[in-house]
Amino acid sequence: MITTGVSCALFPGLVQAETPVLLYPSRQFSLAERYARQGRHDQAAMEYERFAALFPEKKRTEEARIRAGESWFAAGDMERAKAAADALMDAAISGGDWEPEIPETGDLLKPEAAAGAILAYPASRAWLLFSRCQEAGKETGPAVRTLQELGQVLSAQSFPETPAVHEALRDEIHWRMAWVWLRSHQWERAHLLFSVISPEGHRGQDAARIMRRLGDAAAAPRKDPVTAGVLSIIPGLGQVYCERYQDAFISFLLNGLLGAAAVRSFEQDNPALGGVISLVGIGFYGGNIVGARGSAVKYNDRADEEFLRQIRAEKDARLSFCPREDGGMIMYSLHF
Repeated sequence: MITTGVSCALFPGLVQAETPVLLYPSRQFSLAERYARQGRHDQAAMEYERFAALFPEKKRTEEARIRAGESWFAAGDMERAKAAADALMDAAISGGDWEPEIPETGDLLKPEAAAGAILAYPASRAWLLFSRCQEAGKETGPAVRTLQELGQVLSAQSFPETPAVHEALRDEIHWRMAWVWLRSHQWERAHLLFSVISPEGHRGQDAARIMRRLGDAAAAPRKDPVTAGVLSIIPGLGQVYCERYQDAFISFLLNGLLGAAAVRSFEQDNPALGGVISLVGIGFYGGNIVGARGSAVKYNDRADEEFLRQIRAEKDARLSFCPREDGGMIMYSLHF
């Protein structure tokens, strides 16, 4: 709790009265959490930052700082989010060992639970947040390298980990790196990272399934922009190749009408009008070629997005078995 004094002078000559203002850490943190739940992310970020400034010695100070960065990210302010993450990353590198709370079950340590706890630690989340900011800015390569750096930093820490925990942590980093490439439609690079994930690990089955799906990506129908441009020598044919039939009809009609009008003008000894119409026609003809190439690129982008959507849908689907006294129950869950 912090107590401050607020003095006010109502009239000259009167004695100033001090009114105590009590600041409680739990209330301040709860206020920031409430703003975050309400979707008021910019206000949540400011309240988290205020908590960190007012209570720098509290246990939840680092948690407040990373949540401030995550709230700035949710609010769309990438610069502030990166600044918050960068400050935590610098502090983590210079501050020595981390102390994440690793859950235990009986005498056995679950590797995937330990890896999840390590990555949920504020310092780890700083690297994850910085990578997300880079990915949002279309910096795919740097985003992957940031995750790779996180793996190197974690390997240098003195966590109470077993080889199984170390392997689970490595798999989790590779999983996240692969998904960065996947979201940018870099199928081959994603496949390479999925392939190094341990088949026996927590992510093994999902990685194997995604790799099988990525094998189908090469066989997916695609349109070659160069072919679309060459076919557009005949107006509209490139759009037909890209399956944009309405655009093909409009392109063929406009170019045909402009060409016919230009010829007609020259036949009627009106070269000035014919020249103007020809210039306009050349513009439409060039636009027909450029438009066809652009349509091929958009076709491929839509195909890639649909392919990625299918992978995500399969990843979110889960089949599980729940044992009961009278037998068992198979459950299928799908997040949407």
